[in-house]
Amino acid sequence: MSIGAVLDLSSQMGKHQKIAMQIALQEFNRLSCSKLDLKIKNSHRNSANAVASGNVSVHFPTFVSRD
Repeated sequence: MSIGAVLDLSSQMGKHQKIAMQIALQEFNRLSCSKLDLKIKNSHRNSANAVASGNVSVHFPTFVSRD
Protein backbone atom coordinates (compact mmCIF):
# COMPACT_ATOMS: atom_id res chain seq x y z
CA MET A 1 0.00 0.00 0.00
CA SER A 2 1.22 3.48 -0.79
CA ILE A 3 0.90 6.65 1.24
CA GLY A 4 1.84 10.09 0.02
CA ALA A 5 2.84 13.57 0.98
CA VAL A 6 3.30 16.89 -0.77
CA LEU A 7 6.31 18.69 0.69
CA ASP A 8 8.35 21.77 -0.13
CA LEU A 9 11.67 20.02 -0.64
CA SER A 10 13.45 23.33 -1.25
CA SER A 11 12.87 24.33 2.39
CA GLN A 12 14.76 23.04 5.42
CA MET A 13 11.47 22.02 7.05
CA GLY A 14 10.41 20.03 3.98
CA LYS A 15 13.74 18.21 3.94
CA HIS A 16 13.38 17.38 7.64
CA GLN A 17 9.79 16.22 7.13
CA LYS A 18 10.88 13.89 4.33
CA ILE A 19 13.63 12.34 6.48
CA ALA A 20 11.25 11.93 9.44
CA MET A 21 8.64 10.25 7.24
CA GLN A 22 11.22 7.91 5.75
CA ILE A 23 12.46 6.89 9.21
CA ALA A 24 8.90 6.36 10.47
CA LEU A 25 8.07 4.28 7.41
CA GLN A 26 11.16 2.11 7.84
CA GLU A 27 10.19 1.47 11.46
CA PHE A 28 6.58 0.69 10.54
CA ASN A 29 7.64 -1.72 7.81
CA ARG A 30 10.11 -3.41 10.16
CA LEU A 31 7.46 -4.00 12.84
CA SER A 32 4.37 -4.66 10.72
CA CYS A 33 3.26 -7.46 8.45
CA SER A 34 1.78 -4.74 6.21
CA LYS A 35 4.26 -2.89 4.03
CA LEU A 36 3.89 0.76 3.08
CA ASP A 37 5.53 2.68 0.25
CA LEU A 38 6.04 6.44 0.60
CA LYS A 39 5.31 8.65 -2.42
CA ILE A 40 6.56 12.23 -2.07
CA LYS A 41 5.77 15.08 -4.44
CA ASN A 42 7.70 18.35 -4.35
CA SER A 43 5.36 21.34 -4.03
CA HIS A 44 8.07 23.79 -5.19
CA ARG A 45 6.99 26.17 -2.40
CA ASN A 46 3.25 25.96 -3.14
CA SER A 47 1.47 22.90 -1.67
CA ALA A 48 -2.02 24.12 -2.50
CA ASN A 49 -1.23 24.64 -6.18
CA ALA A 50 0.58 21.28 -6.41
CA VAL A 51 -2.50 19.48 -5.10
CA ALA A 52 -4.98 21.56 -7.10
CA SER A 53 -3.07 21.13 -10.36
CA GLY A 54 -3.80 17.43 -10.43
CA ASN A 55 -0.11 16.54 -10.39
CA VAL A 56 -0.75 14.43 -7.30
CA SER A 57 -1.87 10.87 -7.93
CA VAL A 58 -5.38 10.05 -6.78
CA HIS A 59 -4.32 6.46 -6.16
CA PHE A 60 -2.86 7.24 -2.75
CA PRO A 61 -3.82 9.49 0.18
CA THR A 62 -2.27 12.93 0.08
CA PHE A 63 -1.20 14.87 3.13
CA VAL A 64 -0.51 18.54 2.61
CA SER A 65 2.21 20.24 4.62
CA ARG A 66 1.36 23.82 5.50
CA ASP A 67 4.66 25.64 6.02
